[in-house]
Amino acid sequence: MSRTARLLLIIYAIVMLVQAAGSYAASPSGFWDVWTFSGAVSTAYLAIALGCFFSRRTLCEPSVAWLAVAGGFTFSLWVEQVLDHNFPTANGLTDVLQYLGPFVFFVTASASIYFGSRGPNGPPNTLRRRSILLAVWVVGACLVLWSLVLGISGDATGLQVVLRQAPWITQLHNVAGSESGPNVQALQPVYGSAGYFFYLLALLLTVLVALWLVIAVAALKGWQSSRALACSAAAFTFLVFWAYTDTFWGWHSLVHQSLWSAWLGTALWLAAPLFVLLFLAPVALRAGQTARLRSMLILQFPIAAFNFAVLPTYFSRDWYDPHLPGLGVLIIGLQFQSWACFALLLVPASERNSSS
Repeated sequence: MSRTARLLLIIYAIVMLVQAAGSYAASPSGFWDVWTFSGAVSTAYLAIALGCFFSRRTLCEPSVAWLAVAGGFTFSLWVEQVLDHNFPTANGLTDVLQYLGPFVFFVTASASIYFGSRGPNGPPNTLRRRSILLAVWVVGACLVLWSLVLGISGDATGLQVVLRQAPWITQLHNVAGSESGPNVQALQPVYGSAGYFFYLLALLLTVLVALWLVIAVAALKGWQSSRALACSAAAFTFLVFWAYTDTFWGWHSLVHQSLWSAWLGTALWLAAPLFVLLFLAPVALRAGQTARLRSMLILQFPIAAFNFAVLPTYFSRDWYDPHLPGLGVLIIGLQFQSWACFALLLVPASERNSSS
């Protein structure tokens, strides 16, 4: 990661903290709501940014200590979810595990891929690994397509959104459209149009890559090193980061904003995906850039952890929770696709050659 990228990451984290401060100053709901929707993620990003800035490693990745600090801030998101839902005594442990499961799964999977990204220990077994990773990608693709028939925007299904019969969810709920104010009308169509475009792109890319994988697997010729796979890895990593960012700022509609914090939140909503797009472009355009995908596991960690902390609410039937199963399976599916493509790119050359 270049020095410029590290400086931009620090600036991004600081601006997030400023936006959280503006939200806190305008919010009558108190510290914990603002901490859940802004504070924990922004402080986790600041820890990662400082860890990257002072890192002496080749890729300027943060040390385990800095990652532990960021992980502690993100873990507080899950704690707040448990406390906020006031779980009944009779089913307390079951409910806690229900909310803990997705969060722990994401953290564990991300850590496993990050620290063991050069493949598992033990004798090489290309066919087994390929089969597992392909299965993960197929499951992710099925989840993304399943979102078409599930509620993804209020009571509307993904298909209704695609057919323009309903707006994308963040056109209804976003940082500039807080339920308690302000509501910047000029920005609402921006959220809706961007959401529609990227959701459609995720669906189309899933179908196209599925067709390509059928051809590539049938051919059994150097498919792990193809440029198409590198492009797919970059694209799905970008798309899942967009989904995380879009949903994260969508949750801010529950917290009162000042006018300037609403605009600042919108600027951050737009700036982060643009930065990631530029950061991942070399993965698709040039060979030997897969280390950027490894760095993205760290760069997306705070905002992704937030999404997995609130993920169970999308499947909940409680009146105070949003019932958006389509959004939940879309997020999980895109993450599975990103992980699978990344892992396929990192299969050692000796194992790739043995499969020919």
